[in-house]
Amino acid sequence: MQCCDTWVRRRSHFWLEGVFHSGWRVATILSFLKPVRDSGAALNYQPIALTSCLCKLFEKMVNVRLIHFLERGDFLSPSQSGFRKHCSTTDALVRLEAAACEAFARHQHFVCVFFALEKAYDTT
Repeated sequence: MQCCDTWVRRRSHFWLEGVFHSGWRVATILSFLKPVRDSGAALNYQPIALTSCLCKLFEKMVNVRLIHFLERGDFLSPSQSGFRKHCSTTDALVRLEAAACEAFARHQHFVCVFFALEKAYDTT
């Protein structure tokens, strides 16, 4: 029970005072070689940061509250699909297809621009 009391006090202290525990600012960085890559090139390693479990728990709590606030307050555009629960790139593609079909049916021009961001979502 004492552990829970300490956790609640620290959490409250952060919320009210904006004081972040100094141990939570430290991470151990490990580098793992990406599959089927040359071990001589630094870009072929995937960094992993190990942080405090309590820090991760607190981050999760803040994230849940922030997402709830943003979703309920209509701060996010309905057309934003990325990084949202129950949304995916498929949603954006379906909207794109619907807009293209509608323009085609009305004999209108339809312009679409795509950007390719190199390694934007590199997970290998």
